[in-house]
Amino acid sequence: MTEDLKTIVASRLKQCRADREWSLAYVTERLTEMAGTEISVSRYSNWENAHRLPKVAMIVKLGELYGVSASYLQGFSANDSETLNIADYVTANALTISTKNGVLPVLQASKDTAFHADYFKRRDLDRNRLLAIHQIDDSMDPLISKLDTVLVDTRHNRVQGRDLFALIVGDHLWIRWISKQLNDTYIISAENRQDHPDQVLDPAEFAKLEIVGRVCHIGHDR
Repeated sequence: MTEDLKTIVASRLKQCRADREWSLAYVTERLTEMAGTEISVSRYSNWENAHRLPKVAMIVKLGELYGVSASYLQGFSANDSETLNIADYVTANALTISTKNGVLPVLQASKDTAFHADYFKRRDLDRNRLLAIHQIDDSMDPLISKLDTVLVDTRHNRVQGRDLFALIVGDHLWIRWISKQLNDTYIISAENRQDHPDQVLDPAEFAKLEIVGRVCHIGHDR
């Protein structure tokens, strides 16, 4: 068991140092300052080569040096963070949604982003009624660029005033501004109006439109 632990600690120390491109001399100098006792290159090399096992107090210092958890260095966790708890994060990448015409596969479901449960609570969002999708084109650029992740709250699909919604068009979900006019017509508009002109729908036409939900979050890449 001790030999296995030596190997795990050695491997993770090597990886931490390699990821940061730190030299042995730099690491031992930093560690000496933090520990208050001299840590020689040969002593540290014994740890990286699995010849010796650092004491528990030194494991803690090594974790502080590399910014990882002590439990990670010892092989008790695959998570190198002190604070990240994977169970606190959820995705909203539903593969299908129910529509007026039956079940529709979500071809543009996004698997790129996970949200902390506290974010949903803070925003008063129901994690079971959210849908994360990719923007499929540049029609909403620059507000939403192609391949940006958009989070849709499917609880809210009623248009009051002007707001941003996801609509079903064929087999895909489009993001559009929808605004209700005083004469009870509705204007469907994109950001890129030159290539995607506004559409004006009367109440009968609008009733045929299927609104999936309101856009509540936009995730951008740079």
